[in-house]
Amino acid sequence: MKKILIGGCSFTEKKHGRGEWKPWSDLFSEELYIRNVAQSSYGQGMISKSIVNEIEVSKFKPDFVIIQWSSIQRGYSTNLKEFFSSVVKNKETALLTHDYEYLNEESKMSPQHIEDEFILASFTHILLTKNYLESKNIPYLMFWGWNQFNNVNKKLSNLFINKIYDSDWWIYGEHGGMSEFINEEIGKSALATDGKHPSTKGHKLFYDKIIKKIL
Repeated sequence: MKKILIGGCSFTEKKHGRGEWKPWSDLFSEELYIRNVAQSSYGQGMISKSIVNEIEVSKFKPDFVIIQWSSIQRGYSTNLKEFFSSVVKNKETALLTHDYEYLNEESKMSPQHIEDEFILASFTHILLTKNYLESKNIPYLMFWGWNQFNNVNKKLSNLFINKIYDSDWWIYGEHGGMSEFINEEIGKSALATDGKHPSTKGHKLFYDKIIKKIL
């Protein structure tokens, strides 16, 4: 049985029938063994860490890895005190080593104000994860959950784009991801009722037309 390791954020997190939508990661054939470490609110650092830990610490040996990359800057709290309070309250100690990903509330700042440090950190995690998987000779597929390039520092991001976009990276249009593909295909029915995440219909479309064909 082929083993597949999946990482990402809430766009990919497993639901097992408990939730508003059925994610693409829950649609795989029973002929495949799926290990899904995606978690809601994960940024690039936590996604990378979850993949490496599953292989190195849990000794999982995947035949293929699928990673949905998340927001360049997650948005969690506005200062360190608030961040640590939230971590303690929600028992999310795993986030402590990646506090820089969560310290500015994305909803209160326009994309052009995202600092270069967030871009550098985000792309560094992606590039290091690619290099890690390649060093292990583990084939993989990567893609964005949604477009991350609107109004960011193009000169800086272009340095990394040429290194991360290759035949192992699925992309929709210039920089689009899963969300843009679904929106273009089915319009209003693309979103769940929360208005942020793809609907069950959208997830199934993405799985059938993209993931399934690539596999």
